[in-house]
Amino acid sequence: MSSERGYAGASTATRKEPRSFACGCGERFGVTVLRAVDAQKNPDVAIGFVAGRENRARCPSCGATTDVPVSVVYHDPAAERLVLVLPEAMRHAELEERGRLYLRLADDGE
Repeated sequence: MSSERGYAGASTATRKEPRSFACGCGERFGVTVLRAVDAQKNPDVAIGFVAGRENRARCPSCGATTDVPVSVVYHDPAAERLVLVLPEAMRHAELEERGRLYLRLADDGE
C-alpha cells in the first residue's frame, strides 16, 4: 500500500552522480555513486543499497574494492521514511550534511 503523503520533491528522487575517487594505492579514477534512492519507485536500487552493493568502487590499477564515502538520501514513501544515511567515514560532517539536505528540501518547494 503506498502513502499519498510521501514527499514528492526532486531531492528524494533516485539519482546517481559521477565522482572522482582515490584508491589507497594512489590511483585516481571516476566512479558513479548513488546519492538518493526512492525505494517505492526503484525498489531494486533500494535493495542493493541496503545490502551494501551500491557506492563501491574497484580500482583499475590494484583491483581493490572499497566503499566510496558519500551521503545518501533514502526515501520510502510507503513507510513514510526519509533518512539521511552517512557512512562512518563521514560521521564528523553529519550536521553539515543535514544542513545541505534541508537546503535542498527547501529549494524543492514542496
